Amino acid sequence: MQLLEEMRQSGFYLKSAEDNCEHFAIIDQEIVWYGNINLLGKQDVEDHIMRIQSKEIASELMEMTFGNSLYNYLNNF
Repeated sequence: MQLLEEMRQSGFYLKSAEDNCEHFAIIDQEIVWYGNINLLGKQDVEDHIMRIQSKEIASELMEMTFGNSLYNYLNNF
């Protein structure tokens, strides 16, 4: 929990889910790391991940995950 709080204070936007969820990270509103790897947990031999460079896909994922408020906030920079 302390690590998550430190990440939030450093400017990360985090959302975790208890049920089935997709694992992804968005960097600079353009680079998407997407797959079944638990990015903040232990790895498994079966894990896989792909890197996609797309502002459109990153925007869609941010809007679906965080809603319009974060998407609009980040686009005002």
